[in-house]
Amino acid sequence: MSEARDAIFARVRGGIPRSDEAAARRAVAERLAGHTRGLQPGRIAIDQEALVDLFAENAQAVDATVSFINSAADLPDAIADYLRSRNMPAQAAIAPHPDLDGINWSASTMEVHRRAP
Repeated sequence: MSEARDAIFARVRGGIPRSDEAAARRAVAERLAGHTRGLQPGRIAIDQEALVDLFAENAQAVDATVSFINSAADLPDAIADYLRSRNMPAQAAIAPHPDLDGINWSASTMEVHRRAP
C-alpha cells in the first residue's frame, strides 16, 4: 500500500507545474529592492523620544491611559497598579506573543490567564 501511495503522490507532484526557483527569488529581491517607501506624515519626522511623546499625547487626548516603565519586567506591576487604582479585579488575560512570553507574570499579585484574544 505504501508503494501505491508513493506512486500516486509522485504523479501528483509531477503534474504540478514548477517554475525556476532561482528566477522567482531574483524577481522577489528586485521587487523588494525597488519598492519605494509609502507616503508618511511630516509630523513623524522627529526623533524617537519626541515620537513617543507625540503618541502619548494623542492617546491621552482620546482618554487612553499611558504609563512609562523602565523595562518589560516592570509590566506586570504596572498593570496591577492600573487595575488597583480603578478598583478592578486583579485579573489579566495575556495573549501568547514572544515579547510577552519572557515576562515573569507570576511575580505580580494578579491572576493571569494565557489565551488568545
